[in-house]
Amino acid sequence: LYVFVPFRATPGRETALRDALTSIVAPTRAEPGCVEMNVYQGQGEDAVFYVHSVWKSSADFDLHATLAAHA
Repeated sequence: LYVFVPFRATPGRETALRDALTSIVAPTRAEPGCVEMNVYQGQGEDAVFYVHSVWKSSADFDLHATLAAHA
């Protein structure tokens, strides 16, 4: 399962959003079923970020979505 999610920071909050997103990379990669997880920042769009993740199954992603670290 491939998941691609865009995020747009509120003006002035770009650093906070980047920090929040990058802080969940390592814990997410350690979750069962996570094959890959990366955060990207839009080129020329400092307020736009993308999270791309790959999961072994929909069930693995569904479990990921329920975890408190990502709420």
